[in-house]
Formats: sequence, structure tokens, C-alpha cells
Amino acid sequence: MTATEEIHLESERIATLLSAADADAADALLHIAETTTSKESRKAARRALYLLSQKHITPSAPVNRGASAPVSQFRKAPVAFVAYGSSVDGAGNRMISVAFTEPDNGSPTLYQILVNDEVGIKDYFTERISRRALQNRAEILLAQIDSGIAIAEIEVDYALQLIHDTREINRSLGTQSPPGFLDVLEAIGEPKEQISVSAVHDNLYTIYSKEDLQNDISFSASPEAFFTLLWFEPWFMPAEDMVPWLEAAFDGEFGAIGEGAKSADAGANMIHTAASILMDRELCDRYIYRLEASADILHRRGKTMEARFALYHAQQLREKAHRSAFALSLIDRTTMAAIQMRTADQQMYDPALLDSIDPAILEELDATLQNISDPKVQDVYDPNIIGVIHPTDSASEAE
Repeated sequence: MTATEEIHLESERIATLLSAADADAADALLHIAETTTSKESRKAARRALYLLSQKHITPSAPVNRGASAPVSQFRKAPVAFVAYGSSVDGAGNRMISVAFTEPDNGSPTLYQILVNDEVGIKDYFTERISRRALQNRAEILLAQIDSGIAIAEIEVDYALQLIHDTREINRSLGTQSPPGFLDVLEAIGEPKEQISVSAVHDNLYTIYSKEDLQNDISFSASPEAFFTLLWFEPWFMPAEDMVPWLEAAFDGEFGAIGEGAKSADAGANMIHTAASILMDRELCDRYIYRLEASADILHRRGKTMEARFALYHAQQLREKAHRSAFALSLIDRTTMAAIQMRTADQQMYDPALLDSIDPAILEELDATLQNISDPKVQDVYDPNIIGVIHPTDSASEAE
């Protein structure tokens, strides 16, 4: 039998054992992982063992290697000693960094992993870096908190949990993680203590109670003020998602555009309708996660006012979903971005197309979407706005 045939047979056996999902299967998988000469089979067996461990199925005992002691008996295993996490951007991306000591007592290994709450693991970077260089790099990044880069030290086990949880998104979607990432996953190992995202986020509400957030008048409840904060200013939905809605608005499906008060009604109708379709429960939950995860990082960095602001909108989004001020404002500002994108594309590819749209229509729709005080569109926003902060002053007042 050729080596290729042996690997194929082992692969089939591993799949069969994984399907069996019992203690005997776990023992057999451990035996394969410890004795096979094939790197591919070893990785597949260890992966299967990990999946079984998620179902609380583990081997009854380690394989007996006889007189040969495992290398780990003589060498220290890598140990994670520091981790950092960033806030989440509007597209669901964040960077998780974990540094490990190395058995050779040389420079630590730094793993930087770009995770996304929708598609899973997006990219990763590894490097050997001295402790001094690592500290200097961390200090530089931490110092940029007021420039819109929010990074904080987080618990090592929490960082590892975030990485493993995100990898499960790839599995659930049936998509591959970046080449070589499974080796990274094996190298960093699993968290020694389970620290779930929900536990971390729930803890925030013991510090900032939901009742206090609802009644707090020390910050503005206006989402427009929220989106002027540096960490949330870039938050938009994909602008192309709003293009069909704009086209429908130009076709008059939501009412007359360019006729004063009726135009205001049309703008409000479009925003409400688009929100009800686009901001479904799944997307609302995703933005709740992004708001709470960002609030966690801001809280760790002492930005308590901004953390309260984010948690307030997370709570409103949880309760009101697509009818919340946050959801409607997100649709509103994305619509403005879509208008700019549409105009730019027309100018770039076919300037003559602009002639087919009355400029007054674009101007009127633009004014409608921006004018949050207009009584015709005021119900697009939370009617319980308190202590409104003017956009030019919001960043300084929120400090």
C-alpha cells in the first residue's frame, strides 16, 4: 500500500470516528494523532478531537508510548502572557493580538488575527518580536485612543475564546480560513478558562445599568451625535445596499420627490421601509454585538461616557430593532453615502446620465435626509432625544 493510500484510509477512519462521537472514538482518534507518521492525518485527528471536546467527549487516557517520554516533558510549552483587542468597526472587523513565550527562551511569538463577526477569520500575521519591541509597539497603539484607534489589553483566555468562536463562524458557513491558520489555531491552543462574549458584555450592564442608561441626561441620546465620535464616525452599511432604494425613490415609489413637504414624507417613508427590510433581527444582533464589544474596549480605556453612549444604543436596538433611532440613522447616513457614490459613479463613467435626473431632486432629497428637525421626518429619529449635542461640539462634550 502506498503512502497516499494509507493517508486516504486514515482520513476515512478519522471521519468515521468523528461521526461515532463516543469515548471509544475519542481514544482511537488520540491513538492516530499520537502514532501516525502523516502530518495531514495528525492534524485531522487533532481537529476531530477538538470537535468532540466541544461535545464534552474526551479520551479516557493518553496513549502509552512505552519508554519514550514525550518531548513536552523536557521542554516548556509556549505560554500566552499578554493579549490585546481592538474595538469593532462598522463592518464587524476587529484585531485580536496574543503574545506567547517560546520554549527556546528567545523572543516571544506574536499572533495578530483579524476577525469578523459575519465571515469569520479574515487574515492573520505572526512574527517573533522582542519583549521591548512588543511593549513599544503596544504603547504607540494605545496612545492613539484619541485618534480613533481603540485598543485595550484584554484577558488572554478571552482573546483565545474570541479567536476560537470566530473560527466556528467559518465552520458554520462552510468557508475556509486563511491558508495555514489551522496550524496557528493549534499553536495558540484553547483557553484554560472559558470567558464567553455574553459574560463580558453582560458584565458591562452591571457597571452601566440599563435603567441608568435610559434615564441618564449627561450625554446625548441622538445617534447623530454618536456618529460624530471618532470610533463610530466610519460606521456605515454597504452604500450599494441603498442604491435600489434610491432608484425606487427617484421613481416615486415612496411619494413625490422635490415638492417640499411631500418630499419630506417620501424621504421618511423610504428610510422607514428600508430599515424594516434591511435591519432584520440578525443584522440588529450583529450591530448590538459591535456596539457592546466597542463599549467594552472603551470602558477598559477609561472612556466611560463613550462606552455609555454605545451601550445606550445597543439597548435601544435590542428593544426597538429597526424602529430604533440607531437603526434609522444608520440607514439615513448610508443613504447619503449612496447618493454621493451614485453621483460620483455617474460623473466618472457617464456624465450625461446626470442630465436624466433633475438636480433639484438630488438637492431636495439630500436636504430631507439631513434635516432631522423637520416635523415631517422627525419620527425617523428617537422622539425621546435628550440633551442634544451639536455635531461640532459632540466630541469635546462627550469627554
